[in-house]
Amino acid sequence: MCDLTQFLIFYFRVNLLASQYNKALNYARKSLEHLENIRGACPQAVQLRGYAHLWAGHSFIGLSNFKRAMEHLEKSLNAAQSQNDTALESLSCCALGTLYLELKDYEKVILQRNAFISTMAAVLRLQ
Repeated sequence: MCDLTQFLIFYFRVNLLASQYNKALNYARKSLEHLENIRGACPQAVQLRGYAHLWAGHSFIGLSNFKRAMEHLEKSLNAAQSQNDTALESLSCCALGTLYLELKDYEKVILQRNAFISTMAAVLRLQ
């Protein structure tokens, strides 16, 4: 069941990297719908949902729909923090920094950079 979601997220990322933002968002919707349908059957559902929101946020940045980007990136960050997923948390902080850079909100760019550094410092201490 999780394999289909991972497959959808893979094609989602491929389209995102090719700057095919609308196609990427179509795969994002499908992966989020699939995750909703299999909620109890996939132990990684929360984590995968977080990654789907992360890549959706990137797609919305590419489409200059910054409000929707913010919604998805905040959901990604919340999923990361609820699962103690430092990799997703770091990626979410970087993506939020990119969004704030696009919005020319430089104070928040610095806050997100500092959040990223704190997360990475915690990871390095664990190793």
